[in-house]
Amino acid sequence: MVAAAIGAGVAVSAASGIASGLTGSSSNSGDQAAADEAARQAQIKQGQAGIDKAFAGFTPAWYDAQGQDYTNYAQPQLDRQWGTAQSQLGFSLDRAGLEDSTAATKAEGDAQYAHDTQEQNLVDSASSYENSVKANVANTESTLESQLNTDANAGLAATQAGTQAELLQGRPQFNPLGNLFSGVTSGLSSYAQGASYAGGGGGGGVPLGAAGSWGGAGTPVSLFGGGGASRVVGGQ
Repeated sequence: MVAAAIGAGVAVSAASGIASGLTGSSSNSGDQAAADEAARQAQIKQGQAGIDKAFAGFTPAWYDAQGQDYTNYAQPQLDRQWGTAQSQLGFSLDRAGLEDSTAATKAEGDAQYAHDTQEQNLVDSASSYENSVKANVANTESTLESQLNTDANAGLAATQAGTQAELLQGRPQFNPLGNLFSGVTSGLSSYAQGASYAGGGGGGGVPLGAAGSWGGAGTPVSLFGGGGASRVVGGQ
């Protein structure tokens, strides 16, 4: 009986030892997983700090400056084209004998409308460019953060963020404006012909159509030949 009791005790002890070993192994595995995740989160936190530092220069004032850069590029071109168009219009009116006519008043009014439209288009284009820059910066930063959360590599995230930020802050390349006022004088020959018919050959006759230059059967057509001014063409 003593031997049986001793045997039973040994068996219980062995079973207890095995159970204890299994519990210890599970605990160690859980501890390692927790430690790995903590290290991963530390890398992500460090990497995020690197991204934030690299993108700290993209402030509201910086974005405003991007829109102003476009304006500074495009405005002189618009002004130069407008000055040329005014000179050409004045010369063409004078050559056609229409300088003091109703036709001249209409032509100058249409030209001014085209100018005002282009000025507003320029403002809109500058705002559109600024917004496109904002979107590009936000998308780039989001991509870097997504990659960081995947690979948890703080050093790589900081390096790539610095490179991308430098590229985003580089000097922009804009496209030259198109010919914004090409139609300013294109309708003057029709004006001159219409004035001649209506006024018996003089330059101050009443237009056959309503506002506009002369089309068939007295139908007015736009002085600008395409239904309005061309939109500002600029680089985004």
